[in-house]
Amino acid sequence: MPKQLASKPCRKCGQSVDRIHRSDRKAFYYPRHCRACQRQPLTEEQKQVKRDLLNANRVVREVGASRLHNTGSTVYRVVKVNGSKKWKYEHRIAAEQMLGRALEPGEIVHHINHDTLDNRPENLRVMTTGEHTILHMSITSWSIKYKSCKECNTTTRKHEGHGLCTACYQRDAARRRGHWPIRP
Repeated sequence: MPKQLASKPCRKCGQSVDRIHRSDRKAFYYPRHCRACQRQPLTEEQKQVKRDLLNANRVVREVGASRLHNTGSTVYRVVKVNGSKKWKYEHRIAAEQMLGRALEPGEIVHHINHDTLDNRPENLRVMTTGEHTILHMSITSWSIKYKSCKECNTTTRKHEGHGLCTACYQRDAARRRGHWPIRP
């Protein structure tokens, strides 16, 4: 096992920097700079070197270039529009061209076949936020996990939760609170 150093030299001034014990495990780390150098602002030369490094790694794309944008749950295609850092969703651009006007802030562009990369005009539908929520929140089947109520086997009443219809869910909640006699 290599020998651990008690200190290392500061990257700016060369003075010795003592190691610091990590609180999360049995280890040490060494700061890059001593306390005096950490508080000093960067010189113009150091700032320029940082800028040059950032600009060398920057990818500049022309207006009209497209890329995929991951929102966490879905992936959309975005297109670079006029301006240095402006990217706009491709389905919103297609909907604006289809309508012949700019979209209002409360309008949503819905993909009919739920393929977010299919931005053909016949696959897009412009609607309000409320209409879009109602569309996605409507239940087409009784429940994802259950085919019917696990207590009374009905599908005529709406699914409330935990595999129970609204009536059985309320009865179960009352039972848990002690307001309903428990069945054997």
